[in-house]
Amino acid sequence: MRRVRLIGAATPINAEAEIERLTAALEAGRPSFPQWVHRAERPAIPEIRTSDELVRARLAELRLEAAMAEAAGTPAFAPLAAERFHEPARVLRAADRTARTWAALPPIGTGDELVRTDSVDPRSLLSQVRAAIGRARAPFSVRVSALGALAATGERTVYVARGRSTTEHAARRIALHEVSGHVMPRVRARRLDAIFELGTARGTDEQEGLAVLYEERAGLLDDARRVDLGRRHLAARAMRAGADFVEVARDLVAMGAPCRDAIRIASRVFRGSNGRFPGLGRESVYITCHSRVRAHLAKSPDDEAILASGQIAIAALPLVRHFGGWHVDAVPPPSSAVETQT
Repeated sequence: MRRVRLIGAATPINAEAEIERLTAALEAGRPSFPQWVHRAERPAIPEIRTSDELVRARLAELRLEAAMAEAAGTPAFAPLAAERFHEPARVLRAADRTARTWAALPPIGTGDELVRTDSVDPRSLLSQVRAAIGRARAPFSVRVSALGALAATGERTVYVARGRSTTEHAARRIALHEVSGHVMPRVRARRLDAIFELGTARGTDEQEGLAVLYEERAGLLDDARRVDLGRRHLAARAMRAGADFVEVARDLVAMGAPCRDAIRIASRVFRGSNGRFPGLGRESVYITCHSRVRAHLAKSPDDEAILASGQIAIAALPLVRHFGGWHVDAVPPPSSAVETQT
Protein backbone atom coordinates (compact mmCIF):
# COMPACT_ATOMS: atom_id res chain seq x y z
CA MET A 1 0.00 0.00 0.00
CA ARG A 2 2.78 2.43 0.89
CA ARG A 3 4.71 1.63 -2.30
CA VAL A 4 1.88 2.60 -4.65
CA ARG A 5 1.78 6.38 -5.10
CA LEU A 6 -0.85 6.71 -7.80
CA ILE A 7 -1.60 10.41 -7.40
CA GLY A 8 2.09 11.27 -7.23
CA ALA A 9 2.90 9.26 -10.33
CA ALA A 10 -0.06 10.70 -12.26
CA THR A 11 0.78 14.32 -11.34
CA PRO A 12 3.28 15.88 -13.80
CA ILE A 13 6.52 17.13 -12.29
CA ASN A 14 6.10 20.42 -14.21
CA ALA A 15 2.41 20.85 -13.36
CA GLU A 16 2.60 24.37 -11.90
CA ALA A 17 4.72 25.80 -14.71
CA GLU A 18 2.36 24.33 -17.28
CA ILE A 19 -0.69 25.77 -15.52
CA GLU A 20 0.82 29.24 -15.93
CA ARG A 21 1.54 28.67 -19.64
CA LEU A 22 -1.82 27.02 -20.36
CA THR A 23 -3.74 29.74 -18.52
CA ALA A 24 -2.03 32.48 -20.52
CA ALA A 25 -2.76 30.63 -23.76
CA LEU A 26 -6.44 30.18 -22.89
CA GLU A 27 -6.80 33.83 -21.84
CA ALA A 28 -5.27 34.85 -25.19
CA GLY A 29 -7.85 32.75 -27.04
CA ARG A 30 -5.25 30.22 -28.21
CA PRO A 31 -5.80 27.19 -25.95
CA SER A 32 -2.95 24.74 -25.98
CA PHE A 33 -2.35 21.13 -25.09
CA PRO A 34 -0.19 20.50 -22.03
CA GLN A 35 3.46 19.53 -22.33
CA TRP A 36 3.58 17.54 -19.15
CA VAL A 37 6.51 15.46 -17.94
CA HIS A 38 5.69 12.37 -15.87
CA ARG A 39 8.07 10.39 -13.75
CA ALA A 40 6.65 6.90 -14.13
CA GLU A 41 6.99 4.65 -11.10
CA ARG A 42 7.22 0.88 -11.00
CA PRO A 43 6.04 -0.19 -7.56
CA ALA A 44 6.45 -3.93 -7.06
CA ILE A 45 3.50 -5.70 -5.45
CA PRO A 46 4.55 -9.08 -4.06
CA GLU A 47 2.43 -12.14 -4.67
CA ILE A 48 0.42 -12.73 -1.52
CA ARG A 49 -1.90 -15.67 -1.21
CA THR A 50 -4.85 -15.16 1.07
CA SER A 51 -8.34 -16.53 1.49
CA ASP A 52 -9.55 -13.23 2.94
CA GLU A 53 -12.02 -11.72 0.48
CA LEU A 54 -11.38 -8.15 1.65
CA VAL A 55 -7.61 -8.46 1.35
CA ARG A 56 -7.81 -10.09 -2.08
CA ALA A 57 -9.98 -7.27 -3.42
CA ARG A 58 -7.70 -4.59 -1.96
CA LEU A 59 -4.58 -6.28 -3.38
CA ALA A 60 -6.22 -6.41 -6.82
CA GLU A 61 -6.94 -2.68 -6.57
CA LEU A 62 -3.35 -1.95 -5.53
CA ARG A 63 -1.99 -3.99 -8.45
CA LEU A 64 -4.21 -2.00 -10.81
CA GLU A 65 -2.98 1.27 -9.33
CA ALA A 66 0.64 0.07 -9.59
CA ALA A 67 0.08 -0.62 -13.29
CA MET A 68 -1.38 2.87 -13.65
CA ALA A 69 1.64 4.43 -11.92
CA GLU A 70 3.92 2.66 -14.40
CA ALA A 71 1.81 3.71 -17.40
CA ALA A 72 1.54 7.41 -16.41
CA GLY A 73 1.94 9.67 -19.42
CA THR A 74 1.27 6.92 -21.97
CA PRO A 75 -1.96 5.87 -23.75
CA ALA A 76 -1.93 2.64 -21.69
CA PHE A 77 -2.96 4.74 -18.70
CA ALA A 78 -6.44 5.54 -20.04
CA PRO A 79 -8.11 2.08 -19.95
CA LEU A 80 -6.58 1.34 -16.55
CA ALA A 81 -7.99 4.57 -15.11
CA ALA A 82 -11.41 3.84 -16.62
CA GLU A 83 -11.36 0.43 -14.94
CA ARG A 84 -10.24 1.83 -11.59
CA PHE A 85 -13.00 4.44 -11.38
CA HIS A 86 -15.78 2.50 -13.06
CA GLU A 87 -19.31 3.06 -11.78
CA PRO A 88 -22.65 1.60 -12.95
CA ALA A 89 -24.37 3.76 -15.58
CA ARG A 90 -27.40 4.45 -13.35
CA VAL A 91 -25.11 5.74 -10.58
CA LEU A 92 -23.31 8.04 -12.99
CA ARG A 93 -26.56 9.37 -14.46
CA ALA A 94 -27.76 10.37 -10.99
CA ALA A 95 -24.41 12.01 -10.20
CA ASP A 96 -24.48 13.81 -13.55
CA ARG A 97 -27.86 15.35 -12.69
CA THR A 98 -26.51 16.58 -9.35
CA ALA A 99 -23.36 17.92 -11.01
CA ARG A 100 -25.33 19.87 -13.61
CA THR A 101 -27.51 21.40 -10.88
CA TRP A 102 -24.51 22.34 -8.75
CA ALA A 103 -22.46 23.70 -11.66
CA ALA A 104 -25.36 26.01 -12.61
CA LEU A 105 -25.59 27.60 -9.14
CA PRO A 106 -24.58 31.25 -8.90
CA PRO A 107 -21.63 31.15 -6.48
CA ILE A 108 -22.05 33.71 -3.74
CA GLY A 109 -18.81 35.44 -2.87
CA THR A 110 -18.05 35.77 0.82
CA GLY A 111 -16.17 39.02 0.37
CA ASP A 112 -13.34 37.53 2.41
CA GLU A 113 -9.80 38.66 1.78
CA LEU A 114 -7.58 36.19 -0.05
CA VAL A 115 -4.76 34.82 2.09
CA ARG A 116 -1.70 32.89 0.94
CA THR A 117 -2.10 29.20 1.68
CA ASP A 118 1.37 28.92 3.25
CA SER A 119 1.26 32.17 5.23
CA VAL A 120 1.71 32.30 9.02
CA ASP A 121 -1.50 34.35 9.12
CA PRO A 122 -3.96 32.51 11.43
CA ARG A 123 -6.56 32.66 8.65
CA SER A 124 -4.34 30.78 6.17
CA LEU A 125 -4.84 27.18 5.12
CA LEU A 126 -1.53 26.20 6.72
CA SER A 127 -2.57 27.71 10.05
CA GLN A 128 -6.09 26.25 9.87
CA VAL A 129 -4.79 22.73 9.20
CA ARG A 130 -2.23 22.99 12.01
CA ALA A 131 -4.93 24.21 14.39
CA ALA A 132 -7.33 21.40 13.43
CA ILE A 133 -4.61 18.77 13.89
CA GLY A 134 -3.73 20.29 17.25
CA ARG A 135 -7.33 20.18 18.45
CA ALA A 136 -7.60 16.57 17.34
CA ARG A 137 -4.21 15.73 18.94
CA ALA A 138 -3.41 13.74 15.84
CA PRO A 139 0.20 12.51 15.38
CA PHE A 140 0.49 14.17 11.96
CA SER A 141 2.85 16.79 10.63
CA VAL A 142 1.97 19.58 8.17
CA ARG A 143 4.25 20.33 5.24
CA VAL A 144 4.13 22.93 2.47
CA SER A 145 4.57 21.41 -0.98
CA ALA A 146 3.92 22.00 -4.68
CA LEU A 147 0.47 20.51 -5.24
CA GLY A 148 -2.22 20.53 -7.89
CA ALA A 149 -4.83 20.50 -5.11
CA LEU A 150 -4.85 23.00 -2.25
CA ALA A 151 -4.21 20.22 0.28
CA ALA A 152 -3.66 16.47 0.42
CA THR A 153 -3.28 13.90 3.18
CA GLY A 154 -0.56 11.28 3.18
CA GLU A 155 0.35 8.47 5.55
CA ARG A 156 1.41 10.74 8.43
CA THR A 157 1.52 14.18 6.81
CA VAL A 158 -0.95 16.75 5.54
CA TYR A 159 0.46 18.68 2.59
CA VAL A 160 -0.58 22.28 1.94
CA ALA A 161 -0.07 23.91 -1.45
CA ARG A 162 2.75 26.43 -1.70
CA GLY A 163 2.08 29.98 -2.86
CA ARG A 164 -1.64 29.72 -3.63
CA SER A 165 -4.43 31.91 -2.27
CA THR A 166 -7.75 31.12 -0.65
CA THR A 167 -10.26 32.72 1.69
CA GLU A 168 -10.46 32.03 5.40
CA HIS A 169 -13.85 30.35 4.81
CA ALA A 170 -12.39 27.98 2.22
CA ALA A 171 -9.40 27.29 4.46
CA ARG A 172 -11.73 26.22 7.29
CA ARG A 173 -13.58 23.88 4.94
CA ILE A 174 -10.40 22.32 3.58
CA ALA A 175 -8.97 21.85 7.07
CA LEU A 176 -12.17 20.08 8.15
CA HIS A 177 -12.12 17.91 5.02
CA GLU A 178 -8.52 16.83 5.48
CA VAL A 179 -8.43 16.38 9.26
CA SER A 180 -11.91 15.00 10.06
CA GLY A 181 -12.29 13.23 6.72
CA HIS A 182 -8.80 11.81 6.14
CA VAL A 183 -6.46 12.24 9.10
CA MET A 184 -8.69 10.95 11.89
CA PRO A 185 -9.79 7.76 10.07
CA ARG A 186 -6.09 6.95 9.62
CA VAL A 187 -5.42 7.59 13.31
CA ARG A 188 -8.31 5.35 14.40
CA ALA A 189 -7.34 2.62 11.94
CA ARG A 190 -4.00 2.07 13.69
CA ARG A 191 -5.81 0.93 16.85
CA LEU A 192 -7.96 -1.64 15.07
CA ASP A 193 -7.64 -4.78 12.95
CA ALA A 194 -5.12 -4.46 10.10
CA ILE A 195 -7.88 -4.34 7.46
CA PHE A 196 -8.80 -0.83 8.64
CA GLU A 197 -5.29 0.48 7.94
CA LEU A 198 -4.99 -1.47 4.70
CA GLY A 199 -8.42 -0.26 3.62
CA THR A 200 -10.84 -2.01 1.32
CA ALA A 201 -11.31 -1.75 -2.43
CA ARG A 202 -12.91 1.63 -3.25
CA GLY A 203 -12.50 2.71 0.36
CA THR A 204 -10.32 5.69 -0.62
CA ASP A 205 -13.09 6.90 -2.94
CA GLU A 206 -15.89 6.64 -0.41
CA GLN A 207 -13.77 8.33 2.24
CA GLU A 208 -13.91 11.40 -0.03
CA GLY A 209 -17.70 11.11 0.06
CA LEU A 210 -17.65 10.99 3.86
CA ALA A 211 -15.32 14.01 3.99
CA VAL A 212 -17.70 16.02 1.78
CA LEU A 213 -20.57 14.93 4.05
CA TYR A 214 -18.64 16.39 7.01
CA GLU A 215 -18.37 19.66 5.07
CA GLU A 216 -22.12 19.62 4.52
CA ARG A 217 -22.90 18.99 8.20
CA ALA A 218 -20.61 21.82 9.25
CA GLY A 219 -22.36 24.26 6.93
CA LEU A 220 -19.25 24.63 4.77
CA LEU A 221 -20.57 22.96 1.60
CA ASP A 222 -21.60 26.32 0.19
CA ASP A 223 -22.61 27.18 -3.36
CA ALA A 224 -19.06 28.04 -4.39
CA ARG A 225 -17.90 24.58 -3.32
CA ARG A 226 -20.87 22.91 -5.05
CA VAL A 227 -20.11 24.80 -8.26
CA ASP A 228 -16.49 23.64 -8.15
CA LEU A 229 -17.40 19.99 -7.49
CA GLY A 230 -20.05 20.10 -10.21
CA ARG A 231 -17.60 21.47 -12.77
CA ARG A 232 -14.97 18.92 -11.83
CA HIS A 233 -17.43 16.04 -12.17
CA LEU A 234 -18.71 17.24 -15.56
CA ALA A 235 -15.14 17.75 -16.80
CA ALA A 236 -14.23 14.17 -15.86
CA ARG A 237 -17.35 12.81 -17.53
CA ALA A 238 -16.70 14.82 -20.71
CA MET A 239 -13.17 13.45 -20.81
CA ARG A 240 -14.43 9.88 -20.44
CA ALA A 241 -16.84 10.57 -23.31
CA GLY A 242 -13.94 11.49 -25.60
CA ALA A 243 -13.29 15.22 -25.09
CA ASP A 244 -9.64 16.27 -25.09
CA PHE A 245 -7.92 18.77 -22.79
CA VAL A 246 -8.64 21.82 -24.94
CA GLU A 247 -12.30 20.88 -25.36
CA VAL A 248 -12.73 20.33 -21.63
CA ALA A 249 -11.05 23.66 -20.80
CA ARG A 250 -13.31 25.48 -23.27
CA ASP A 251 -16.39 23.76 -21.84
CA LEU A 252 -15.42 24.88 -18.35
CA VAL A 253 -15.04 28.50 -19.50
CA ALA A 254 -18.47 28.22 -21.14
CA MET A 255 -19.84 27.12 -17.74
CA GLY A 256 -18.51 30.37 -16.26
CA ALA A 257 -15.17 29.21 -14.86
CA PRO A 258 -12.32 31.77 -15.01
CA CYS A 259 -9.51 30.64 -17.31
CA ARG A 260 -7.16 29.76 -14.44
CA ASP A 261 -9.84 27.66 -12.72
CA ALA A 262 -10.69 25.95 -16.01
CA ILE A 263 -7.04 25.00 -16.54
CA ARG A 264 -6.60 23.78 -12.96
CA ILE A 265 -9.71 21.59 -13.19
CA ALA A 266 -8.76 20.22 -16.60
CA SER A 267 -5.24 19.54 -15.33
CA ARG A 268 -6.59 17.54 -12.36
CA VAL A 269 -8.96 15.55 -14.56
CA PHE A 270 -6.28 14.71 -17.14
CA ARG A 271 -3.56 13.68 -14.65
CA GLY A 272 -1.60 10.74 -16.07
CA SER A 273 -2.40 11.80 -19.64
CA ASN A 274 -0.96 14.18 -22.22
CA GLY A 275 -4.31 15.87 -22.73
CA ARG A 276 -5.12 13.95 -25.91
CA PHE A 277 -6.27 10.72 -24.29
CA PRO A 278 -8.23 10.27 -21.04
CA GLY A 279 -6.46 10.68 -17.73
CA LEU A 280 -7.16 9.85 -14.11
CA GLY A 281 -10.68 11.26 -13.93
CA ARG A 282 -10.83 10.83 -10.15
CA GLU A 283 -12.86 14.05 -9.90
CA SER A 284 -16.03 12.05 -10.53
CA VAL A 285 -15.81 10.27 -7.15
CA TYR A 286 -16.69 13.29 -5.01
CA ILE A 287 -20.34 13.74 -5.95
CA THR A 288 -20.87 10.04 -6.66
CA CYS A 289 -19.51 8.92 -3.30
CA HIS A 290 -21.01 11.80 -1.32
CA SER A 291 -24.46 10.78 -2.59
CA ARG A 292 -23.84 7.11 -1.85
CA VAL A 293 -22.44 7.66 1.66
CA ARG A 294 -25.14 10.19 2.53
CA ALA A 295 -27.95 7.88 1.40
CA HIS A 296 -26.47 4.86 3.20
CA LEU A 297 -25.98 6.65 6.51
CA ALA A 298 -29.52 8.03 6.37
CA LYS A 299 -30.69 4.40 6.50
CA SER A 300 -27.90 2.92 8.65
CA PRO A 301 -26.43 5.69 10.83
CA ASP A 302 -24.50 3.23 13.03
CA ASP A 303 -22.28 2.37 10.06
CA GLU A 304 -20.66 5.79 10.24
CA ALA A 305 -18.50 4.52 13.09
CA ILE A 306 -16.99 1.95 10.72
CA LEU A 307 -16.57 4.30 7.76
CA ALA A 308 -14.86 6.82 10.06
CA SER A 309 -12.35 4.20 11.24
CA GLY A 310 -10.39 3.68 8.03
CA GLN A 311 -10.65 3.68 4.27
CA ILE A 312 -13.69 1.42 4.18
CA ALA A 313 -16.15 1.10 1.28
CA ILE A 314 -19.88 0.66 1.84
CA ALA A 315 -19.83 -2.60 -0.14
CA ALA A 316 -17.31 -4.00 2.38
CA LEU A 317 -19.38 -3.18 5.47
CA PRO A 318 -21.08 -6.60 5.84
CA LEU A 319 -17.66 -8.27 6.19
CA VAL A 320 -15.96 -5.51 8.18
CA ARG A 321 -18.69 -5.48 10.83
CA HIS A 322 -17.49 -8.87 12.08
CA PHE A 323 -14.17 -7.46 13.28
CA GLY A 324 -15.70 -5.40 16.09
CA GLY A 325 -13.91 -2.88 18.27
CA TRP A 326 -14.44 -0.08 15.79
CA HIS A 327 -17.12 1.63 17.89
CA VAL A 328 -14.51 3.00 20.29
CA ASP A 329 -13.72 6.67 19.55
CA ALA A 330 -14.90 6.17 15.97
CA VAL A 331 -16.98 9.25 15.12
CA PRO A 332 -15.61 12.77 15.68
CA PRO A 333 -17.46 14.58 18.49
CA PRO A 334 -20.14 17.03 17.27
CA SER A 335 -18.12 19.96 18.58
CA SER A 336 -15.30 19.34 16.07
CA ALA A 337 -17.33 20.66 13.15
CA VAL A 338 -18.48 23.68 15.16
CA GLU A 339 -14.95 24.51 16.27
CA THR A 340 -13.78 24.41 12.66
CA GLN A 341 -16.50 26.86 11.61
CA THR A 342 -15.92 29.47 14.30
